[in-house]
Amino acid sequence: MKKSLKRIVIVASIAIIFICLVSVAYAAGSFKKIEAWYGVKIMYNNQELTSNVEPFIVDGSTYVPLRLIMTSFDKDITWDSANNKVMIYDKPTSTEMALRTQIAQKDMMITDLQAKLRKYESGTSSSSSSTTLSDLEDDLNDDYDDFDGKSFDITLSGSKSDVSVRIDVSSTNWSNMTSSKQTSLLQNICEDIRDKYDDAEVEGYVRSTSSSSKITFFYFNSAEIIRINANEDILNMEKELDKEYHDYLDSEDVPLYITLSGTKSEPAYMVNIDYRKYDDEWDDISDSKVKTLLSKIFDDIQDEFDSDDDDIDGYVYDTNNSKTIASYYKSSSGSVTFNRNR
Repeated sequence: MKKSLKRIVIVASIAIIFICLVSVAYAAGSFKKIEAWYGVKIMYNNQELTSNVEPFIVDGSTYVPLRLIMTSFDKDITWDSANNKVMIYDKPTSTEMALRTQIAQKDMMITDLQAKLRKYESGTSSSSSSTTLSDLEDDLNDDYDDFDGKSFDITLSGSKSDVSVRIDVSSTNWSNMTSSKQTSLLQNICEDIRDKYDDAEVEGYVRSTSSSSKITFFYFNSAEIIRINANEDILNMEKELDKEYHDYLDSEDVPLYITLSGTKSEPAYMVNIDYRKYDDEWDDISDSKVKTLLSKIFDDIQDEFDSDDDDIDGYVYDTNNSKTIASYYKSSSGSVTFNRNR
C-alpha cells in the first residue's frame, strides 16, 4: 500500500488532471455512480498543496483539482460554461506587464494624435476651400506691396488648381533688385499660394508699370522651386518637360526636375537630381535607362524648336555637388555620344 501511495504522489506531481466534481456537474454528458478513495496528499517541492476540493482515486487512477495544479505552476485558469471548456493561460511576467502598459499608453497617444491630425486637416481643408482668389490676392498685396522697399501690385486669375500671377512693378525698381531678391520674392509668393491651394500649378510674369511689357516669366516647378526666364518659349518648354519627366525615375525612387536654358536655336537641358541623397538609387539605374531619358528629352526639344542635332546639349546634373554626372550629345550626322560618371 505504501508503494501505491508513492505512485499516487508521483502521478499527482506531474499533473494528472481532473476538473473538480462541482465543475463537471455543469458539463454536457451523463451521470453515473462511482466509488472513490480519499486521503491522497499532493506534494510540490516537498510542500503539501491543499484545496477545498480533495483529490481522490477511482479504479487505480488519481484525480486532482485542475485549478490547484495550474495555480501552483503560476497559470491562469477559467471555466467557459458556454462551450464547456477549461481555459488555461500563461501569466504575464512583470516585464511583459510593463511592456503592455507602455503599448497601451502609446496606443492612446497615437489615437489622440490621429484625432488632432484629422481636426487639423479638416480645418486646413475648410480654410483652403473657403479662401477665394480675391481674398488671397488681397493678402499677397498686403504682404508684398513694399517688398525690398519697392512697390508691387499682384493680380491673381485662373482657378484654385491653376493659378496665374501677374506682378506689376516699375522696370527700374525690378532691374535694381539683385537676382536673389527677385527669386526670393517670386518663391515666397508661389509658396504662399501653394499653402492655400495644395498642388496648384502656379505660373505668371512680371510686368512693367510704365510700358505694360512683360519683363520676365516664372513658374513653380515639380520640386517647388521657382524658375525664372525672360524667354517665354524656353520657360514654357521647360515647364512641359518638367511635367512630363519629373516622375520618370519614380520606380527607382529618384526624384528629379528638368531645367532648360539657352535659346530656341541652341537650347541646353539638365536633368537635376540630388546625388548625395539618392546616390545608391542612382547608381543602380542602368546606363541604358539614363540614356533613354536624355534621348526622349532631346527629341521633344528638337520637335518643338526644330533645332539641329548638334545644337542641343543634354546633361544630368548633381545639384548637391554642382557637377555633371552624365551627358548626351548628338552630332550633325546623327551619331550619339553618351557619357556617365561612375
